[in-house]
Amino acid sequence: MRISLSTVLILLLIAPTLIGNAPFPVEAVSLNQGFLTITNVSLTPAQPGDGEEVFVSATIANSSPIENVTLYWSNESGIWNAILMDSLSGNVYEGRIPGHPVNTTVSYYVLARSTAGQEARWPQTGTASYKVSNKRNPIHVKPNTNVSISAGKHSLNISDAKAMISLDLSSPVSINISLLIISNFTIGSVVHRAFSIGLDIKTNNSQAIILATISIVYNETLLDRYNLSPDDLLLYRRENQGNWIPYSSIVDPETKSVSANTTSFSQWIVSDSDPYLELHVFADKTIVGLNEEFTINTTLVNLGGASLLNISVAEFHVSGLIQTSGISVAVLTILEGKTSASLLWNFTAQEVGKYTIIFIASSGQNYSLSKSIDIEVISSTNSSGTRSRRAIVSFSSGILFSLLGLLVLGVSYSKANKRKP
Repeated sequence: MRISLSTVLILLLIAPTLIGNAPFPVEAVSLNQGFLTITNVSLTPAQPGDGEEVFVSATIANSSPIENVTLYWSNESGIWNAILMDSLSGNVYEGRIPGHPVNTTVSYYVLARSTAGQEARWPQTGTASYKVSNKRNPIHVKPNTNVSISAGKHSLNISDAKAMISLDLSSPVSINISLLIISNFTIGSVVHRAFSIGLDIKTNNSQAIILATISIVYNETLLDRYNLSPDDLLLYRRENQGNWIPYSSIVDPETKSVSANTTSFSQWIVSDSDPYLELHVFADKTIVGLNEEFTINTTLVNLGGASLLNISVAEFHVSGLIQTSGISVAVLTILEGKTSASLLWNFTAQEVGKYTIIFIASSGQNYSLSKSIDIEVISSTNSSGTRSRRAIVSFSSGILFSLLGLLVLGVSYSKANKRKP
């Protein structure tokens, strides 16, 4: 074929323009295909634990708009499940694989499609996989902050309190944990010592809790001080009414922790199973007459193996149906370090009425233990004497009427004798 001179000149004029504007070698240009790649595929957590949900993320590089990115996963059943991955930011996509039991092998791969009909797969052949560990990856929780937790099984690590919470949730929840720092707490009329930093746990959805295990590390130094064994410890939970209730607990001497299962949250703390102090209140009489003296005995009994240090029945309060001035001031006695001690309180009833006397045993700000007794003040308590006086009056009245009768008879008899001739 012969090419004309004009054709050659035209080709020579346009060729430099075509070649100079090409961003890459001309033979690499494809008018119908772009590029689509999948990179930076990662797992969170990197080593999934028992029942933990797994987040799979991937970065998609594309020249055409993305139609969808799909995560395929399968466990040992061999059934493949497809999950559409969500776009997070930029070209990063994320999908979730449900939690699985320990030792389960989970296989997965990612497939991306563009609107231009392109497909990219990671890995390019075969699948990736992971094996579920027998340990859970803890979620670190800072006190007094709200933490959002998804459905499934989780572990919460409260490092400031040396505590751990294992959770099995049916739906997402928000949890707030604050620290409870006390040395003693009261159950009824007895005092218990605290052997840990407590937890005050709140959630916005208690119905979502399938099971929770509370584990709190105990203070071994305090156990040695009071000569107690770890087996003496229990977890105590504070109910809505404010009462502390002991829970069936498991003590682990290796981790120095006490654990208990629950399905709802509240305040939790470690204490010994035996009470520390007990307060008894007795009165020599509970019904007294006006201006009559009576005595109330208050006894502190140590049940926990330690001496009573700086313990005092420091105050009392009186309330009643009339007014609080009906009981006189009592004698105040300070208790020094003893295993038990009694106080005698001397009262004088000054006004008629019913009164409740509340005794408070305290040790600074550590705890406050109280117990009450009811006293009734009446105008007189000698009811038998009253009956005697009534009997005497009746007897005296009878004698008087008899004497009057005899007198009348005597007068009549005298008048009759005077009329005789």
